Amino acid sequence: DIADFPNHAFYGDKLDVVPLGHQLLSQLQVNSDNGIVKMLATHRIAFVAAERPRLSPSVKTNAIEARMIAATVFQIYKLTEHSFSIEATVGVIVPYRNQISTVRNAIDQYGISVLHDITIDTVERYQGSQRDYIVYGFTVHQPYQLNFLTNNVFEENGVIIDRKLNVAMTRARLNLIMVGNPALLSMNHTFSQLMEYVRGKGGYIDVKPNDYCLGRFQI
Repeated sequence: DIADFPNHAFYGDKLDVVPLGHQLLSQLQVNSDNGIVKMLATHRIAFVAAERPRLSPSVKTNAIEARMIAATVFQIYKLTEHSFSIEATVGVIVPYRNQISTVRNAIDQYGISVLHDITIDTVERYQGSQRDYIVYGFTVHQPYQLNFLTNNVFEENGVIIDRKLNVAMTRARLNLIMVGNPALLSMNHTFSQLMEYVRGKGGYIDVKPNDYCLGRFQI
């Protein structure tokens, strides 16, 4: 499910499933009213719409997305607490070093010491790594920043390949959760296609940030 969009968009539908054991797992059975938990249990891939921050100390930080990412990581920890591994369970990908510390500070607010040491890094430094759960925060809130997000795009056999997006999406083994501003990202053709793909799968979440963080939404 996670590889389906990269396969179609970047590989011309030439990839086949190996398969691996984690691809054959059944859906999680959870008894919770929390929307984030239900999202994780029922959708391998999701896109969470985030508002643009009205004020920000830097274009390279996004406190709204950081809070939503932290809430997601916290619920992942609660779901996997008995088997949680710093090296294998969850990782966060963001484009800017400044956002790494912003996200880490937001996660620290939950008071779970082990979560402080999860890997939060740029997509370049995540190449070759995998986690069961990957949360990818686009971070950007100005149109010109799209140029940075897509600065490793090339054309091959008539196909536009976004290497950064491809790498980010394919780091996830069980669940991929993406957080970003849809109005801004829709200015890019590939991101627009991605959001429509996730919407078609029923994994597009568009609620107020506070409602998302509290899990007050329905899938």
